[in-house]
Amino acid sequence: MAQRPTLKTIADRVGVTVSAVSLALRDDPRISQATRECIHQAAQALGYVYNRHAAGLRRGDSGMPQ
Repeated sequence: MAQRPTLKTIADRVGVTVSAVSLALRDDPRISQATRECIHQAAQALGYVYNRHAAGLRRGDSGMPQ
C-alpha cells in the first residue's frame, strides 16, 4: 500500500518549503497567488487529504469537550 502524500511530498514536488505548502493550503496571503495555485494543483495530483485528527494532535487539541 502506498504511503499518503505529506506536506513534504508536495514541497519536494513544487520546490518550496514545507512551511510554504502549509501556508498555501490555508490560502495565506503571504504566499503568491501563482505559488498557491501550483501547490494546490500538486496537492490534488498527489491525492493529498487534510487530516484533521493529525492536526489536532499537533496542536494538542483532541476536539473532545472537557
